[in-house]
Amino acid sequence: MRILGRMWVTLMFIFLITGSAFGQITSISGTIRDARTQEPLPFANLVILGTRLGSTTNIDGYFFVGNMSRDSIDIVVSYIGYQTYRTRLFFQDEPHEILHIYLLPKTIGLREVVVEDSELLQAAYQPNRKEEPRVDSLISLIPDTLPVIVGYTVKLNPPRKWLRTTNDRIEYTLDEVPIYNTRHLYGIFQPFNLDATKYIQHDVLGTNASQGFNHDNFSNLVFNEGNRSGFQAQGRLGMLESNLTTSGPHPLGGSWYVSGRRIDFDSIYSRVNFPTSNLLAPATPDYYFYELNGKITFDIADNTTAAISFLTSHDKLHWYGDTSSVYSQSIWDDGTWTARLQHRFSHQLAVHGSLYRTRYYSYLRGSAVPLWDNQTMTNAIANELVTYGGFIEGEYYTSQNNILTSGLQAQILSPTLNFADTSNAKTDYSALIATYASYRYTLPWQVAAEAGLRATLNTGLSKMFWDPRLEIIWQPSNVYAFNAHIGHYSTMIAEVSLPTTIAQPILDFVLPFDQSVTPQTNWLMGVGGSWTPLIGYDLQARAFYSIIDHPTTLDSIWSGNVNTMDGWLTELKDGRRYGIELVAERRLGNLTSLIHYELGREIWRNVDNTEFKAPANRTHRLALELEGKISEKSGYTVGYRLASGKSYLDNAGQEKTGSLYNRLDGALYRDFNLKSVSGRVTISLYNMTNSETNNLPSSSRPLISQEDREYALLPFLPTVNVYFQF
Repeated sequence: MRILGRMWVTLMFIFLITGSAFGQITSISGTIRDARTQEPLPFANLVILGTRLGSTTNIDGYFFVGNMSRDSIDIVVSYIGYQTYRTRLFFQDEPHEILHIYLLPKTIGLREVVVEDSELLQAAYQPNRKEEPRVDSLISLIPDTLPVIVGYTVKLNPPRKWLRTTNDRIEYTLDEVPIYNTRHLYGIFQPFNLDATKYIQHDVLGTNASQGFNHDNFSNLVFNEGNRSGFQAQGRLGMLESNLTTSGPHPLGGSWYVSGRRIDFDSIYSRVNFPTSNLLAPATPDYYFYELNGKITFDIADNTTAAISFLTSHDKLHWYGDTSSVYSQSIWDDGTWTARLQHRFSHQLAVHGSLYRTRYYSYLRGSAVPLWDNQTMTNAIANELVTYGGFIEGEYYTSQNNILTSGLQAQILSPTLNFADTSNAKTDYSALIATYASYRYTLPWQVAAEAGLRATLNTGLSKMFWDPRLEIIWQPSNVYAFNAHIGHYSTMIAEVSLPTTIAQPILDFVLPFDQSVTPQTNWLMGVGGSWTPLIGYDLQARAFYSIIDHPTTLDSIWSGNVNTMDGWLTELKDGRRYGIELVAERRLGNLTSLIHYELGREIWRNVDNTEFKAPANRTHRLALELEGKISEKSGYTVGYRLASGKSYLDNAGQEKTGSLYNRLDGALYRDFNLKSVSGRVTISLYNMTNSETNNLPSSSRPLISQEDREYALLPFLPTVNVYFQF
């Protein structure tokens, strides 16, 4: 009997051990979506309570967490502006759990709460890119009882979508597809309709696989997929700008959206009297542009999605001088078509790829268009760059929560540049073929490191380019985060602006480098961090230093020769760019704000070792956005931008420092609700600070910055706009 008892105890012990071994949860994966629209939520946070395990969703809203061995787990999912999701999972027959999580929008009542270090939200790794704004996990620190605090009914607002103060150095990608020179009237208007975007990544490392072979600093816009639950529309009717964005489900399974925008500037702009200066008078512009973009997504299966998207824009600008014989005309066209397919082979392995076509076109024609050094152009000049490309990328999550990414990308470039109608034409074909790989490794002490290497073959130059990079991130708590990075980047496409005077049109060359000049390369180093002292407050800082090899600038004596690049580009020896960047955001209550400041200098050096400040470089840049409430249904917005410290050449050829450029916009609004339609009526005041700030000489070579044109060409304009949504 005693022997049987011992056998029974032994069998029970073995059963418990084997049951625990086969019944424990070892990994979870799934998607996080908006409960109303079923739109995937990128960079949402998921943590496992009582551990340091967690994950952040990718652009498609997917997550994976491994390296677990537990009978049950408590999951917390958070995303700013949404209700916190909590659930408990118990062991099942399968060690891997697949979750489909839907978050509901939420207005949260709270006072300013000090954020304390807590293991609650310490994920194993946070996003390796500099996202803007940073999506943090702070919402799940808020107790459910906070809304009943007497005297506090404050709303925590979602992160603000914003673009950089200038895109002089920013290349944009749309759903990871590069697009060049996105300018509307020299940057006066936003490059894209932000109503059609759900997230903006500002990447300073070039970590995005398909960044376009060009810049160390770019922004990736993630476009909406559309409302899978029902029809939705929002838009604006205004004296200056009108737009409309619609979305909904389609019968084949999936969603669609279409967004359009049009600006008719001539009806107001043509009645503006410019100040009589040697830059602006006499000139009367006539301008409009339109933009149309859309996407249709097909949910082929639970693990397979496909999408087709497009963007097209057209700008046209006429300038009329003091006589009917003096005129000029500028045209810009930009567009892309993209087909994307994603398939998830398992919860750890996914592959996605895209095929795309992009086109940039600019045209300038006129009589006596001033260039520089008393030169004028009386013919036409046109530039076109058509790109056919594609990439395929695989992403593998290891059981230790590390990520291996690798891919292949190829682009065929078809550029055209001609001067004086059909004479002096240049047309070359080249290809860029790149392979890349990166590995993200999670270390102890909340440290993660990511190393990558990109190898690019440029057939036009018959040369291979190697671009390594390394980033280290340390996030000791949910309050602090630090990062350091170093990377090498090779520029394959030259973007140079024709330096006309402020009052005249500009033409941007976008061409691949040929063998007559050396492509620009640079090393970028930086350190940064973030601090969240209170819920709803985010502070970020970054210091950077870049070593530039072979920068190029437009030859000041260029006379129309476009056969080779050395006929119109001057190659310099090297340069350096350094500075700091600060971002502060408040998303709490009846006053929200965003401040972005950059202090930087860029110095170039000639082959004779002479140093000078880079043309159009600004020492200081500041952007400030405020939105406040006057009453429950009315409020105000204020936007201010400043740029100062730009060097220029005076009439004697001496380097000087330019005056302060600033722009102040303001608006008063009133919200309304009419049955199924809600909206806002706004009285906007554009560029209230446009005065006698444009006193640089017309012969100044560095007047090539679109930033100069934004401050000089946009007069003070009062407009009325009506926003609506149903």
